[in-house]
Amino acid sequence: MKKTLITLLLLAILTGCAATNYKNARAHANDVRNGMTVAEVVAIIGIPPTDQDERRIQWRRGDAQAYDGTKNGAILYELATGRVVNIPDGGIYSPAAAEKARFAREEKKAVDDARWLEEQNAKSVAADERKKRESDAKAAEVAKVSAQFEKEMAASRRSTYTCPDKAICAKHSL
Repeated sequence: MKKTLITLLLLAILTGCAATNYKNARAHANDVRNGMTVAEVVAIIGIPPTDQDERRIQWRRGDAQAYDGTKNGAILYELATGRVVNIPDGGIYSPAAAEKARFAREEKKAVDDARWLEEQNAKSVAADERKKRESDAKAAEVAKVSAQFEKEMAASRRSTYTCPDKAICAKHSL
């Protein structure tokens, strides 16, 4: 029981520290300026980034998984040749940044919607082609069966037996 309480206490302290660090990082996020290096940005933010590649550097935590231009979202900077670019006047939490983030989300949604429509159209075309092939196959089968039936009917008409007299017919009908 004692170990469990100590573990929970340590977990609460560490969680509190992480939350405090992230709050401090958000507080200093608007201090970053265009042209700063990644090392300078990390020094200002005070904690290592959660994601980084050649085009962006980002800090995410808890409910702040996406950058939305407000202090409720993640911290995100665009990079070009290892330096920060495209920070609007007023910083990454300014009204201009929020508008830019909203526009980026809408643009991404439009691209995703267009891609989804293309996929649906491709599926529809494929389904139509499959139905046409199935229909053609059924039509070919019907034609084959119909031709066979006509052949059998013609053979049946040619093979009719005619009795020379009633006595012989009576014998054959038994």
